Amino acid sequence: MKIRKLLGLGGYFIITAIGILGIVINSLALSGSDLINLGMSSRQTIFFLVVFSVGTAIGIYNFIKGVSRLIKDININKENK
Repeated sequence: MKIRKLLGLGGYFIITAIGILGIVINSLALSGSDLINLGMSSRQTIFFLVVFSVGTAIGIYNFIKGVSRLIKDININKENK
């Protein structure tokens, strides 16, 4: 049971990390940085920036929710012993 919850937390962490990376890359591309040239129009870059931002927000929310549930389960198991 705990392994499944930890795997879920790991998945949400990976989603959050990919979202943050996408936000940084698209922000650099939108600002016209010489480091990254994606070759996309500014509308596409803004769209992907919004998509990565929403994905990151959902990932952070679910990660925090999962950690709080895991802590509650651990506390309940300690009380039952």
